[in-house]
Amino acid sequence: MAQTEPNVAERLREVWWTLRRWSPKHLWYITRIPRRRARWTRNDARRLAPYIERKPLPKGPSIEIVIGDLAGHHGLARSAQYEISRLREASLDLIVLDFSKVLYAREVGDQFRADRPISKIYLLCQPDNYSQVLGHFAPEDLAGARRVGLVAWENDQFPHRWKHSIQVLDEVWVPSEFSAAAIRKGTSSEVVVRPHNTTVRTGLTPLDRMRFNIPQDAFLGLAIMDIQSCPERKNPWAHIRAWQAAFGDDPSKVLLMKIRAGKRTKVVLKELREMIGKARNIQILTQDFSAEEIERFQRMGDVFLSLHRSEGYGLVIHEMLMHGIPVLATDWSANHEFGPNYPNYFGVSYDLIPYSDWMHHYPGPSFKWADPSIQHAAGLLRDIADTRKAG
Repeated sequence: MAQTEPNVAERLREVWWTLRRWSPKHLWYITRIPRRRARWTRNDARRLAPYIERKPLPKGPSIEIVIGDLAGHHGLARSAQYEISRLREASLDLIVLDFSKVLYAREVGDQFRADRPISKIYLLCQPDNYSQVLGHFAPEDLAGARRVGLVAWENDQFPHRWKHSIQVLDEVWVPSEFSAAAIRKGTSSEVVVRPHNTTVRTGLTPLDRMRFNIPQDAFLGLAIMDIQSCPERKNPWAHIRAWQAAFGDDPSKVLLMKIRAGKRTKVVLKELREMIGKARNIQILTQDFSAEEIERFQRMGDVFLSLHRSEGYGLVIHEMLMHGIPVLATDWSANHEFGPNYPNYFGVSYDLIPYSDWMHHYPGPSFKWADPSIQHAAGLLRDIADTRKAG
């Protein structure tokens, strides 16, 4: 479905945003990225080289080890928790190591020495972090271990930044066929599609809407996204455009957007607030929630929006579907693999457009991603709101 052409005011606003984004500080950041990535790749090759060598596993009792970022406030940490639950059901000798302090606080810590041979090691973090976490193990302690990595990737090109990290793996787990197609381009290791072990708890009460000054009888839309690294992929602007196209500034139709931004992407929050203007039916939340608060927040909504450009899985989309809440999502990439299995999934049509990103998050490769139809999303929103009102 064709997009609505932006008017003159919208075009002028986007020109101003472009000029504001490209500050001297951002220009310096972008200029440094290629050199920094080259240095990181060289460092990964050097640090991971001792872990390439393999030896037979000694006979006798052994253990399995899981390494993950278990305290992060993002989808990768939650997917690691889901995977640990599944692994615990299959293994009695499972040791779980939380490396969140290593990854965030840059704490070095002591080297881990196992009292028995390690037969398997599961790396539940992105390959960017392998050299950092494996440095806490003596190479000889892992020489006989089968190495499995859980990897999520959100475009159709293999990330060459991972070429040395992937070499240490015997098996790569990916949550979707979409991710698998890209990862298979860069490794000869076995690539296994293993959808996340997504579960939701029943019996949790939703957060009180009055906490956010939202009337109990309002039609409430939710959006949850992390834009620290690549705002263009999560596409928050489209969420506001679709809501405004569907409902204008109707105070009985409220969109609540929970967004985590980084120091380089805070400018996006300013852009979104400029789009909202004086309307009171769209709110932006930036505070952190506990894991339980996130689940209760998810239960508040009458509809969930994810007008993304690409997803390696779409964990929040899956969780919302399992809660039984209607979900509007760009019907492309990984969520297209599981979304249509749910009656409350509403796929938004799209055009494929060339990748463009002022943060330069994805280096080098040319690929396409989705541009969701604002008109289609707005029509679906109105239909869902009318159905709720009639019900």
